[in-house]
Amino acid sequence: MTRAQWKAKLALLAAGALALTACSSSGTDDTGGSDSGGGSIVVATTNFSETKILASMYQQVLESKGIDASVKELTTREVIIPALQKGEVQLTPEYLGSLTEFLNKEANGADAPQAATGDVDKTYAAAGKLAKEENLTLLTPSPAQDQNSFAVTRTSPSRTT
Repeated sequence: MTRAQWKAKLALLAAGALALTACSSSGTDDTGGSDSGGGSIVVATTNFSETKILASMYQQVLESKGIDASVKELTTREVIIPALQKGEVQLTPEYLGSLTEFLNKEANGADAPQAATGDVDKTYAAAGKLAKEENLTLLTPSPAQDQNSFAVTRTSPSRTT
């Protein structure tokens, strides 16, 4: 594992959970320990405002700890996961449920039973097993949640009935 990958694992940063977690590539050197090679951390993001903001937050926290970090915009999970595996990027903010289902379908086929649930701990455990098979490491999910909501005026509901 490169020094940048090692540092990425240590950077348990807030990301949003049920929701958001981060994943990084993982591995060990020939002695079974961590490789302490040098390098910077590249945080991957998609072209989506929320993940761009989170990637920027990761970058800023890493830099505040004296770690050289940058953000690289990639297109989708299908591009980011292989980039993590190849070491082209070392970290990405992710939605736990969506990542779990992506890895589940990759490992078990398009018709695989759903692995993500409403229980963060169970989903994180399922995602961790699937990620390990792909040589990826999940960081600790944030207690925050990413949920949609709708706001209306007091008169809006009466107009729809």
